[in-house]
Amino acid sequence: MPIGLLHFGDTRLIVRTVTIPLILSVTCVASEQQAGSLRKGLYEERARLKREYTQAWNRNGRTTGPTTESVREAEKAVDREYYTFMQTVAGFYSKGDLGSIGSSCKSVRHDPIASQFCSLVHYLSGEKKGPNRFIASLPRTKQQLEDLWNLDVIVGVYGETPQWPGMPLPDGLVDQYSNELLDLIIRDNAKAIDKYLLLYSDADGGHSEYMQDQLTAVFDKHPELVLRRWSIFRPYRKRLESIAEGISPAESRRIATQLFQLCKPRDSRCEEIAQMFHQPSLPR
Repeated sequence: MPIGLLHFGDTRLIVRTVTIPLILSVTCVASEQQAGSLRKGLYEERARLKREYTQAWNRNGRTTGPTTESVREAEKAVDREYYTFMQTVAGFYSKGDLGSIGSSCKSVRHDPIASQFCSLVHYLSGEKKGPNRFIASLPRTKQQLEDLWNLDVIVGVYGETPQWPGMPLPDGLVDQYSNELLDLIIRDNAKAIDKYLLLYSDADGGHSEYMQDQLTAVFDKHPELVLRRWSIFRPYRKRLESIAEGISPAESRRIATQLFQLCKPRDSRCEEIAQMFHQPSLPR
């Protein structure tokens, strides 16, 4: 440990300078700041690898083989970089470090996947006070929808759903977006309803089932909201028929009956909903 002398008149003070903790502190901050950023071109690299994987699969007719496996490993390496960034920003969120969230997310504006994650963190860290900005950040195009679904692939790159401090994801990252939109739907946010239905119209597999269960609950527990906002639901009516297909005939009748009780005779809204649930038309 270095020792120095300070002179004050006839008095000499022995000063021991401690440098190691400072160095460690600076190193940790630098590492955290580096983790809170992404190299440019990562999004394009991931897209290229996905194309190469598809091409290799089409040539070989299988998902295994030297080429497909090497491409898949390269894609996982890219996803681990995304994971590190998301984990770091989630850590800033758990600490309430809005400055680091802002600087990290500003640095990845060029990256659609990272920006999509940042939109959620910004919304949550702002105590959900800017719902319209959050809704506007959600997908509008086919490619943006694909990027959203890929978030679960990225956060599952290590084989399990992460449980980041301050941001537990019991249902996965994508379902967290659904949960936030559902909360806004119940509060009668028209833009949230439209965005949610757009996502549902493109969802498949587990995401589709999760959202279908949520929508069933909306029709069941909030029939007055469904009727009031039916003009938003109507364009997605064909896709919404899956709700009736996912529940029993008895449940379909019960939900339809609840809606009928709110309707006047010849209410076209209820006629359309009755058809959606495969129920007889509203009594005239």
